[in-house]
Amino acid sequence: MTAIPEVQVVQHVLGLFDYRLRVVARDIADFERVLRRRIMTLPGVGNVEANVLLTEERRPGPLG
Repeated sequence: MTAIPEVQVVQHVLGLFDYRLRVVARDIADFERVLRRRIMTLPGVGNVEANVLLTEERRPGPLG
């Protein structure tokens, strides 16, 4: 997955799925292309669930 430039973050997680990816794409059609042609064709990839980030807010400073 690290060889796919659109995949910016790979996280190994506990839960229903084993990995969570942060994928950057120009638009939904580009995301679908990356998903179908690059990610889904990798060995061992089975079920995929996708979520689209609409906005992101970050709190400044340390957690407290």
